[in-house]
Amino acid sequence: VLDKLLPARRELVVCCALSEAQRASYTAALALLRELQESGGGGGGPEHLSAIMRLRSICSSGRATPRDEDGAACDGSPTSAAQTSAAAGEVGKAAALLGLMPAVAAAGDRVVVCCQFQSSLDLIEAGLSRLGLGSVRIDGKVPKEKRQELVNRFNAPHSRETAFLLSTKAGGTGFNLTSANRLVLFDPDWNPATDKQAAGRVFRDGQTRDVTIWRLLSAGTLEEKMFQRQVFKGDLADASVGGGGGGRGGGAENRF
Repeated sequence: VLDKLLPARRELVVCCALSEAQRASYTAALALLRELQESGGGGGGPEHLSAIMRLRSICSSGRATPRDEDGAACDGSPTSAAQTSAAAGEVGKAAALLGLMPAVAAAGDRVVVCCQFQSSLDLIEAGLSRLGLGSVRIDGKVPKEKRQELVNRFNAPHSRETAFLLSTKAGGTGFNLTSANRLVLFDPDWNPATDKQAAGRVFRDGQTRDVTIWRLLSAGTLEEKMFQRQVFKGDLADASVGGGGGGRGGGAENRF
């Protein structure tokens, strides 16, 4: 119903090369995963899942130890200063995004950035601050009663905030952020519905401008495989229900 009332939407997939530091960390983590596979047979144990999470975290933030919504290490490991010191220039996707932001701000556009990892939000937030661009942030540590206040602050007509930094898990549903006309899916999820719900924060009733969605992927990594799985699952679902392309921008031909 809303598809006929909403403005145009386009989704661009942007593949970003890993930085040298990321590549070294990713190669080491991948070697560890291969050792686990060779020594343990299958691939469904907690050690394997932890290793896969480590690969995802390196792709997203350059950190080998990801953190959950409350800032704790996902694999139970203690976090150190060395693990939190990665700069945006040392992470391919963050460097690419921050390189675009001055032009986005100059054009009067506003951006919602959705991340799976808090360490990625930290990285982007620090980078925006260095560029002199304002941002607001909602993640698992922000009390629910304060979240709508931050949404209202960002949506205010004369808001000076260029970016809204959003944890995909904490804010993937329920928020109306139609004052932004760009959305960045900074890292993929295994479930395509999660990314679709995140994209719905800006492409929804009340949006008056054309929407552009940037999907950032670390080239030649697990993230590409995750996105391939998303495309396959989405097309399978469309074929099962006879939905064809799944609406404007929904078909696989529009995802690449």
